[in-house]
Amino acid sequence: MFGDILTVAIKDITFKFIKVLHVLVNMKSIIKSLAYSLLLVFVFSCDTDHKTEFYRIQRDDTSGYEAFIRKYPSSSFVPYARERIKTAKDEQRLREEQERLEAEARCLESQYGKNSLSNGAQPYSRWYGANQYYDDYTAHSEIRVKAPYNSDVIANVRYNNMNGSVAGYNIKAGNSATIYLRNGSYYQTFFYYGKGWFPDKQMNGKFRGGFLKNEAFSKDVSPSYLENQILSYELTMQGNGNFQTSTSNEGEMF
Repeated sequence: MFGDILTVAIKDITFKFIKVLHVLVNMKSIIKSLAYSLLLVFVFSCDTDHKTEFYRIQRDDTSGYEAFIRKYPSSSFVPYARERIKTAKDEQRLREEQERLEAEARCLESQYGKNSLSNGAQPYSRWYGANQYYDDYTAHSEIRVKAPYNSDVIANVRYNNMNGSVAGYNIKAGNSATIYLRNGSYYQTFFYYGKGWFPDKQMNGKFRGGFLKNEAFSKDVSPSYLENQILSYELTMQGNGNFQTSTSNEGEMF
């Protein structure tokens, strides 16, 4: 009988001991959570400049930075927030402008991408004047141009110097044209290649009319003195896409 009482007492003590252990374990977890919470409160209370909150904001989140400025107007991070707002808005404007230009290019391509002038057209005669024609019985010189098979070409011929008169002709891809010129002058020929003629394109800020795609410029480096002579150019494309004449540019061409 005494053994039974002792056994019951031991079980009771063991049960109570286990309960105490559970309580201690739970208290340890609670204390740990409380300590962590206190640490966070301490960290944020020490972050009087709100650096942590500033760096949580996404760089393109303008509304987030605007809210930060309203909430912490005296923070030293306010200038950085304003700078990021400006940067994000500038980048947005650039994206919108790029999208606008791309949409405009697609629209022009759909309307003018396959447009081509007639062979021998003089698209800049409004500015340069119409070119003179000489028959076989009148002394003159000629410049004959054959365009490459895969590109239209505008040939501009300058008289005597870079600022002299100009004779300009369009030559359709794979076709030829003849420019009739008076004798006794130095002539230098410039070429403007491309596809998709757009009549309202601004060229060098002075002229209207130009190609929408595959633009290139070239020239015959040396002016030629012509007196009852014929000067011929057969334009071809090299493998790397450059033309076999010397490189030029829009400023020289126009």
